[in-house]
Amino acid sequence: MAVKVKRPGIDAVIAADLRILNHIAQLIESEIPESRRYHPVQMVQYFARSLAKETDLSHELRYMQRFARLYDGHGFLHIPKVFPAYSNRQILVQAYIDDTLLKNIAIDALPPDTGRALATHLTDALLSMILQQGFFHADPHPGNIFIGHEGRITLIDFGLVGQLSPSRRQEIITLINALIERDQFAMQFVLSNWAQDQLPDEDMLGADVLEMMMNYENMSMKDLRISQVINDITQITRTHGLTLPPDLVMLFKCLITLDGVVKRLDGNFELVGHAKPIVQNILQQRLKPRTLWRHGKIQAQLLAQVADQFPQNLLRLSRRLQKGQLGINLDIARLEQLNNQLDKITNRLTMGIVTAALIIGSSIVMNINAGPKMFGLPFFGLIGYLLAFANSLWVIWSIWRSGKH
Repeated sequence: MAVKVKRPGIDAVIAADLRILNHIAQLIESEIPESRRYHPVQMVQYFARSLAKETDLSHELRYMQRFARLYDGHGFLHIPKVFPAYSNRQILVQAYIDDTLLKNIAIDALPPDTGRALATHLTDALLSMILQQGFFHADPHPGNIFIGHEGRITLIDFGLVGQLSPSRRQEIITLINALIERDQFAMQFVLSNWAQDQLPDEDMLGADVLEMMMNYENMSMKDLRISQVINDITQITRTHGLTLPPDLVMLFKCLITLDGVVKRLDGNFELVGHAKPIVQNILQQRLKPRTLWRHGKIQAQLLAQVADQFPQNLLRLSRRLQKGQLGINLDIARLEQLNNQLDKITNRLTMGIVTAALIIGSSIVMNINAGPKMFGLPFFGLIGYLLAFANSLWVIWSIWRSGKH
């Protein structure tokens, strides 16, 4: 048996680091308005939840049990057996794997056919997890992969696991198929769905997606790196103010790691091209009568539920109208920026009025031959002029500075 033990005292260290990260994220979100569309605080919270699951070995135990059920009897993928009776949040006991870690294998010395077969099996396993199950190992680096006899692949360390909802899987399948078929409009449709506050300019978004597709036009699948595609998609989302869904961070990490591993096993391996038959098979499955009937049945049940609840909802609405309890929430875009601008305008107007009052008051004092004098001029009148001059410089500098921004 193999035993995995949680490092003592690690929870306190992680909690301190997360407090620092959360404080930095709050500071960034409050001081840099442009960063708010990326939701730094939400990203830190998502990272904290993922880290909490990763350091709780009872979560890893349940993940391994689920993977073992899904891939029981699989031809080349093996999940180690776990022993729940001897495991808890701090200890995970699993079967010992008497194979060789991929990181300890001299990959350059492997026969080309062996490397290609391993790359194919590993890609098939991970794409099956992502596209069909929506539940995948998110850290498939060579230190987490054992290679056994006849090419058997064993995955370990299931602390970092990604999950995709059915709708998100549909989006990923559409993106991959759009990339394979060079379908600009399908990719544009998925990316525009990631808009949060404001809808993007569809023409500008379409132009950028088209440019990305044209960059891949004469590129073979062998030369198309998944890291390049992810970087291009991320750049487009950033340019158009789109928000990358947090659950895709794990997916992108998994795909980039997988791409690096399979390229080491077989330099000519085409990860995107290899996904083509898998994606097309999934798309064909959706068109089968049984699948259409199942989806239609689910939608019909939802419509029936809505119809059944319609009279009650209409009655509730009528009662709220009668009692005057129907509220309307009005969300004005950039309301905070508008408030800041109004504050600046008010401050400048106030300083202008004060400056004018100082000039008028100082002029009156200058004409009264009384009180202390400085350089032969009334002291208080001279001070008033100096204050008015300083206020005027501040107003001019404030206007010039706002014009630069």
